[in-house]
Amino acid sequence: MKKFILLFIIVFVTNMVQAKAALTLGVVPQQSASNLAKVWVQLAMFLSKKTGENIRFSTSPDVLEFEKRVAAGTYDIVYLNPYHYTVFSKYIGLQAIARKKTK
Repeated sequence: MKKFILLFIIVFVTNMVQAKAALTLGVVPQQSASNLAKVWVQLAMFLSKKTGENIRFSTSPDVLEFEKRVAAGTYDIVYLNPYHYTVFSKYIGLQAIARKKTK
């Protein structure tokens, strides 16, 4: 019985930790990370409040690394340009959830 209770506690705590894990908002590095953070951290915080999910901003040192991370599924949500969307929607099944209103 003690082993069962211990196993239950481990599974429960693991699920709680996983439930609190952050979703990663990956942004293509078109500017310096500090410039991107000025805008995107605020958006991540806004989305976190609106959705109740912990969303954190992330970028990469360069576009090639960003592409590798998108392909590897590192980011849960990504902001990228139309070219990258075209490539990754075919390659990994990326789906758009929002777009610029005028496009």
